[in-house]
Amino acid sequence: MEQIVKILSEMKNSSISNYAIAGLTSSLVGGESNGCVRLFEQERCQQDFITPHSHRFDFTCLVLAGEVTNRCWSETCEVMGDFFEETIITYCGNIGEHHRELAGRNYYEYHDHTYQAGECYSMSHDQIHSIIFGKESKVLFFEGPTIKQTSMIIEPVVNGDVIQTCTKEPWMFLKE
Repeated sequence: MEQIVKILSEMKNSSISNYAIAGLTSSLVGGESNGCVRLFEQERCQQDFITPHSHRFDFTCLVLAGEVTNRCWSETCEVMGDFFEETIITYCGNIGEHHRELAGRNYYEYHDHTYQAGECYSMSHDQIHSIIFGKESKVLFFEGPTIKQTSMIIEPVVNGDVIQTCTKEPWMFLKE
C-alpha cells in the first residue's frame, strides 16, 4: 500500500484544497474521457458536515490510509427518520456551482459503514451518501462515466424551513 501511495502522489495533478470541507484535498490522477480517478487526502479530523448527496456516476473507492465512514441514507417513515428537503442539482461547469430544483420532501435515516486501509466500497449513481474522513486518510476514488446530468441532495427541514447545508463558501475549492 505504501508504494501505491508513493506513486499516486507523483501522478496527481489539478489539486483542489478544502474540497467542500476543511483540510480535504482532491487531486486528479489521469484523464476524464471515460471517467476519472481522484485521490482524496484529509490532513485533519473532519469537523465539517458533507451534505448527503448522490452522484452523476457510479464509483468505487479504495482506502489507502486511515479510515473513512460512508454514511448511506435511505427513505424511511417519520418514526424512524428525520425530515429533509430533496433538491435536484445540475452541475454548472465550475466546482461547487449548481442549479437547484426542488424535488420534494421526505423522511430519511442513515446507516454508517467504516472502512480501513486496504478496504473498498462502491455506490451507484442513485444512492445518497455523505462521508466522514478520518485524520491522515487517503482514498482513491474511481469515478465511472457520467450516467445522468443531475444528482440529488437532501437538506434538513426544521419548523417547516429548509436549512441549506449545501453552500459554496469562499474558503472552499481553492486551486493549489
